[in-house]
Amino acid sequence: MSNIETVDNISGDTDTSRTAGTYSVSSFTTDGNGTGAVFTVTVSGSGTASVVITTKGSGYSINDNITIVDSQLGNGGGSPLIFNVSKLV
Repeated sequence: MSNIETVDNISGDTDTSRTAGTYSVSSFTTDGNGTGAVFTVTVSGSGTASVVITTKGSGYSINDNITIVDSQLGNGGGSPLIFNVSKLV
């Protein structure tokens, strides 16, 4: 069990500098050893971000931090989006 099922604790989830849109993100950093995950991040017009796991990857652990930088989210000058792995399958 090391594939990401759910994430939580999304910090920086609202940032009005973030560019609205839907982004497929496979380039991010993690403080763990997991690889291969892909996330779909949807940013609303108010800068609120939601995260959906589209590829679960492998090698992740509970509480691994995932950081997605603004250049992956439209490059509007927003803060990084950081969240934790909360459940594995």
